[in-house]
Amino acid sequence: MIIHPRKLAQDWLQAAGIKISELYSPSTGEINKIELRKIYAFNPVLAQNIIETFNRLNASDNPNIKFNENLKTTLIGSMTTEIMKNVSDGETKSKPTLIKWMPSTAKEPDAYHSRFYGRVMTLKAAQDLGLGIRWGCKCGFQVLSGGDVFKSRLRKTKATL
Repeated sequence: MIIHPRKLAQDWLQAAGIKISELYSPSTGEINKIELRKIYAFNPVLAQNIIETFNRLNASDNPNIKFNENLKTTLIGSMTTEIMKNVSDGETKSKPTLIKWMPSTAKEPDAYHSRFYGRVMTLKAAQDLGLGIRWGCKCGFQVLSGGDVFKSRLRKTKATL
């Protein structure tokens, strides 16, 4: 089983009916309140991150800020981090999930992460190195051992987010 946390985050958000590309309304200069309500109902932590990001962007003097792109990146990144935190809950030293770090799907892969492509390690070790958590990470991983337990944690994560 190969997992791409960022893609998984996007898929889960879309399945929840959240229109990622419509987070910001240029006509009003505000966050799209309908989408914000959907995000809040889905996960209040994600909604708070969107509001905080919007407030930081709004306070900036930079006239070239791409609000929707920034909010989209915040939402997907926050969701990816939540997924990664939740799927690693329950990891034990005696029965860790072993993964193989897969290459990034980014146009310009992160040089730091590229050092780990193909390496086998525990899920916890990979997270400590930023897999699925580091800003903009589009790396994937293949579950090598503990797959049934991992699938169970993934289902549980989807149900609780």
